[in-house]
Amino acid sequence: MKVFTIQEFKIILTSMNSTLESIEQAAKLLTLREKAVLAHSLLRELERPDGLYEDVNREWTELAEARLDAYLEGEMEVIDGDEAMKRLRESLK
Repeated sequence: MKVFTIQEFKIILTSMNSTLESIEQAAKLLTLREKAVLAHSLLRELERPDGLYEDVNREWTELAEARLDAYLEGEMEVIDGDEAMKRLRESLK
């Protein structure tokens, strides 16, 4: 594994930021359908052999199950979707 100097690392980060900005600008020119296809493709890339995606998926599943348990045990305030949106809109004012 290569070890980079601080200067080399700064150059790499600057280049990456520039590249990411270029990609983002190009993606903004895509149609909605093209953006969806690109997003799907990028998300599939996260399903890497090193298991990163599985770790994230496992953590989200654990969180969802913990929230469900809290709901079922009456430990969580539950509001309907309309009320949640109303509260969100009021908080953004």
